Amino acid sequence: MRKLLLLVAAIALPIGFIVGIANTAGAVPPPINADHYTVTCTGISGTASFSPHMTTVMPVHTETTTISAKLTGCTSVGTPAVSLVSAKVKGTFVNTASNGCAGLLGDTTESGSLTATWKVAVGTAKVSHTSVLPVISTTGGEAGTVASFNIGFGTPATGAYEGTDNGAGDTSAARSKQTITALTKSCSGTLGLAKISLQAPVSGPAVSLS
Repeated sequence: MRKLLLLVAAIALPIGFIVGIANTAGAVPPPINADHYTVTCTGISGTASFSPHMTTVMPVHTETTTISAKLTGCTSVGTPAVSLVSAKVKGTFVNTASNGCAGLLGDTTESGSLTATWKVAVGTAKVSHTSVLPVISTTGGEAGTVASFNIGFGTPATGAYEGTDNGAGDTSAARSKQTITALTKSCSGTLGLAKISLQAPVSGPAVSLS
């Protein structure tokens, strides 16, 4: 009997040892503090939604814009490296002196913030913080047959990817998927313009946090 117990113990020890090694090998590294890293993302998809819906003729009013977007093609710069895949961006900002669709061309003053949540490759270290970006303005224009839609950021940005200047160098750029003709038609309709569908700019990053 004693020999049998010794044999079982001899077999069990290596098995437990092997399982322990396997668990250690499969462990995810601890999160990385990327607060002073920089990042660029080339792709964007999502929407900018307006409340109330924008029309061509509106009295001056308070307009709330809600952003729900996904960033792709993201490259993180910093050590240790972060293997970024994408980011989700959500938030709202308010223009207290909106004049409706006319404000889509030119500059507007805004107040609010956007939050970016970063997704990394499976099995790699996560980013320890989200990025919180103060919104201070928007700039609209034409980009060929579609509209351009840029968000201006203020300081201080907090969390991940604020760089070394608290976000002073942060930029964004996007285009509408709808044509200018389609946007104008919505603005002139009884229901107004509810949202703009976003796509990446022709050149340059959709978002650069530095």
